[in-house]
Amino acid sequence: MTRKVVFHPDVLSVDIPALQADFLNRVVWDELEVQIDKALAMIANNPSAGARLKHPPLDTWWKFKFHSTSNPRAGVNADMRLVYRFDDTTVWILAIRARKPGNSEDEVFPLYQTQPSVICSPLRRIA
Repeated sequence: MTRKVVFHPDVLSVDIPALQADFLNRVVWDELEVQIDKALAMIANNPSAGARLKHPPLDTWWKFKFHSTSNPRAGVNADMRLVYRFDDTTVWILAIRARKPGNSEDEVFPLYQTQPSVICSPLRRIA
């Protein structure tokens, strides 16, 4: 079953423009956009394909890691991440950000400082 995808307003007004600027010289934007669309389709059809985030306050959210390019070098970890929640009908996207594999200072985790009310609000808490 394909779920409806709903974006936090910052995804379209902050995350996407930041990715466009960040990937301008590293990857063709069109390719990244295709990879984002594939990731969104994957979690809309099978949201449990991702993994739960482990640490509060993000422990009610899920992550889905993916590559910014369709042909990553062998052995290269995914460099992008979606953060989302879901229920039977909807997937809520909190963020689409570049990630730093192996780095605990990943760009997704500062979301708690910038969007605490969204993270802690009970959109549809997953037990």
